[in-house]
Amino acid sequence: MVAVPSMDMAGTPSTTSDNASMRGWVPVLMLFALSAALSAADATAVAAPAAAPLASLGALQHADGSYDDGVAAQEAGADHPQAGLCTGLMLLVFLCAGYDHHTESRHRATVKRALDWMLRGQDQDGSFPGTIAAQAVQVWALSEAYAMSTDAALAAPCVRAVAALLHRRVRCGTSSQELAWADIDGRLSTRSNALCLCALRSARAAGLEQADSGLGAGRSWLEEVWTTANPTLADARSGIGAFPSFVAADRGPPAGDAAELGWALTAALMAGEPRSQVIAQTLTRGLVSVPLPAGVPLDYAQAWLSALGLSATLDQPHWQQWRGLLQQRLLDEQVPGGPWAGCWRPAPSASAHEPALGPLSASACAMLALEILSRRPAQPTAGSAPASGPGAAGEKPQGADDF
Repeated sequence: MVAVPSMDMAGTPSTTSDNASMRGWVPVLMLFALSAALSAADATAVAAPAAAPLASLGALQHADGSYDDGVAAQEAGADHPQAGLCTGLMLLVFLCAGYDHHTESRHRATVKRALDWMLRGQDQDGSFPGTIAAQAVQVWALSEAYAMSTDAALAAPCVRAVAALLHRRVRCGTSSQELAWADIDGRLSTRSNALCLCALRSARAAGLEQADSGLGAGRSWLEEVWTTANPTLADARSGIGAFPSFVAADRGPPAGDAAELGWALTAALMAGEPRSQVIAQTLTRGLVSVPLPAGVPLDYAQAWLSALGLSATLDQPHWQQWRGLLQQRLLDEQVPGGPWAGCWRPAPSASAHEPALGPLSASACAMLALEILSRRPAQPTAGSAPASGPGAAGEKPQGADDF
């Protein structure tokens, strides 16, 4: 396993003063408020994201504060992602590393410019331009920034953003309580719904109780889709669950065959599914039973959300094994030189309904995945307090022995 030194966003070792904004921050990006036992400061932990691309993130930011894959994405053969999605992902990278727009640090101005750009683009009803995935990522970033900084100026935009996200839901099947988010083509994407639930979970952690209704309805939707996708799963303690990429809003046959287990697992956890529930158990088994494909670039968005979900459900031995595999793949696929040194090349999209990410968006997802790997060490920190919350170190979920 390759060891990468823990670096800050500029490529130099992190300092306590620069990361002072981490104090008191407990939203979603910190993996469900795991305790100091899972601190990235542990010498055995995977390092924070490799810093080579981060040193140039300020230079890649447009003068208006936005980030956009732009021409580089087209040259890589990818569709041109929306600026809102790219900027939201980049904001999450900075926030996850401990840098906000309020606390003095070398990246304060960069974060503030991106956040100001995002707020300027917010409509009166609280929504953001773009697809539902772009909306979700921006609501997520805004909620994290609010929770991290406790900036009162972000309170009203956060409330409006969450209200707008809830308003975008559609009724599924026959239940008025079963609501989910539909993409432009009317299909219910597992990825988009997972991102929306992540955004709501972060908003709830920031104190916005209005997010509760969305989390409850999302839980109902997940349960229905899982039941439909696994009609013959007889033994929930040892079975492997499936989950489709797309689902028809009218509860018809799944609209996509490719499994989205990582996204579905994270969505279930964000919606409030306890670890002992059947959905989380079977999706975890399915996810760890499929090896990372060799010779094929990773889907970095999938890797990011898979790491977020598995960090909360795998027992220590299985987490250590899976984490080592993913860390090595991420480091192996990092661009070694040239203008994009340290970044990650976007993988082609496996679906006509999911455009490929551009280089910046793909790199942001890869960096977020590495940051998550750094939050749960390979071994518990000696002398540290027991972790709390799902996925605590050494705590085994029900049925873990069957993995």
